[in-house]
Amino acid sequence: MKKITFTILASLLCFSSYSQWNGGTIGTTSVYTSVYFTDVSNGYAVKGDGNIYKTIDAGINWVKTDSVYNPLKSVSFGSANNGCAVGENGSAYYTTNGGSSWSQTSTGQGNVLRSVFFIDADTAFAVGDNGTILKSINGGMFWSPKTSGTSSVLNSVCFTNDSTGYAVGASGKIFKTVNWGTTWTQLSSGTPNDLLSVYFTNATTGYASGANGTILKTSNAGLSWAALPSGTTNALNAIHFAKTNINVGYAVGAVQKILKTNDAGATWYTQTNVTSDPLYAVYFIDENIGYTVGGYGKIFKTSNGGCAAPILNISSGSTTICLGDSTNIYATGASTYLWSPGTGLDCANCSTVKAGPASTTNYSLTGTRLHQYCIYFNYR
Repeated sequence: MKKITFTILASLLCFSSYSQWNGGTIGTTSVYTSVYFTDVSNGYAVKGDGNIYKTIDAGINWVKTDSVYNPLKSVSFGSANNGCAVGENGSAYYTTNGGSSWSQTSTGQGNVLRSVFFIDADTAFAVGDNGTILKSINGGMFWSPKTSGTSSVLNSVCFTNDSTGYAVGASGKIFKTVNWGTTWTQLSSGTPNDLLSVYFTNATTGYASGANGTILKTSNAGLSWAALPSGTTNALNAIHFAKTNINVGYAVGAVQKILKTNDAGATWYTQTNVTSDPLYAVYFIDENIGYTVGGYGKIFKTSNGGCAAPILNISSGSTTICLGDSTNIYATGASTYLWSPGTGLDCANCSTVKAGPASTTNYSLTGTRLHQYCIYFNYR
């Protein structure tokens, strides 16, 4: 009697809330406020107790390199060696040796500095309370004040080139400079909510996140900003996009939120909470490798974009049948199913199908689960 055999190639297409972030408390339980990586291996994180940590092995180990008097709010590097950390009481600390040692410098004022950003190895900007904007042209060793035109708190600063930059802050305020930070002009954000973070993926496209789940996007270099649906009313403390894929971005927040977009902010999906503590900063080296830090001294890392995709399971009574017979094939792990070809099957879009092909056949099964990422495997 003639025997029929068949094989099945299965793929699961998902876009999910399943997440994979690994980590925990590093050092003291004081909150981590900022994280920055200069390359895939070397990264820095600063804390509210003034401790500065460094990793040289892509987050496997973190070592305290210094402890300063003032609580720190932000850290950034302009090169592998030159970096700066800023914080309360107008404090600023710079390094010229890749974080091996840090030196304090005077900023000439006592306002809290909440964000620092390097344009290149030498040029950096810092912003903070009472509309403070400072500029350094020597790697953070010396700082000069710039006029912002506001007394509001400024929470974050970002530059798209050496002359054009943006600062965001309280009550939805956004400011822009096009002359190397000499003067700043207020833009219309369209929101009264405090803005806590700003990030640009190129010269024209930028994002801001803030209170009440606010996410804004501009596609015209800040001339106008559109509100994006975040799906949350909780504060989003930081936003960052992958340098290797400007469509992939992440936002983290006050109630353990990690949001991800794959379509340049059009839709945002909540990944499974990895901690019961708030998250304050996020940094992605590429679309897969990223870090987030927050309360209770927590540092987390993902190497797959924060996703642990579920498995599509397939089983059958037999993969070899006699001509004229049939067998059942069972699939689980997806929300929808599509079998191809449909020849010899009693249903092309069911999880359980009866297969009775008239000849040896290779079947393909595509399973889709809403809000998850993709895995592929063979079933024979």
